[in-house]
Amino acid sequence: ASGAGAEDAGGGGGCGAESAASAQEATRKTIAALSALCDEAGELEMLAQRRILPPLALFGSDLKRSTFDGNAELDDVAMTKRDSELLRRVGKFVPALQETFNFTLRCRRLVRNMVCQIGGCAVPCANPTTDVVTAGAAILGPDVRLVPLAESIAHLLRVLIAIDE
Repeated sequence: ASGAGAEDAGGGGGCGAESAASAQEATRKTIAALSALCDEAGELEMLAQRRILPPLALFGSDLKRSTFDGNAELDDVAMTKRDSELLRRVGKFVPALQETFNFTLRCRRLVRNMVCQIGGCAVPCANPTTDVVTAGAAILGPDVRLVPLAESIAHLLRVLIAIDE
């Protein structure tokens, strides 16, 4: 009987060590997940600079305005020619607009995910053995800085604003 009591006492100490080890493992996994989100945000920012923003900036910039004088009205032939040119350009630009839409959707989902992750890291965690929320004890300790995650969110929001302009 005394052997069983000694095992229980030793088992209790082992559970505390296992709990600390599992908390460290959870922190490592959380940091890895957050850094993966930051990497994806960086990749999306580079993709925007290389592939999304340049076509948006150049669309219609070379359209000749010489056919339209603010003081004179366009005749039917000139209006038809100008309208058909605009429709042709818009038709060619539709795939770029679809790609831009898909890109912004991906960026918005990533930003939402990152904000939810920050909220999840800041929420106090519950003690799994007692289901009691420990005040002040969040998933990540006070030594873990979330500034890079916030900066990644800021970069993505800047890209979304640039696309909207």
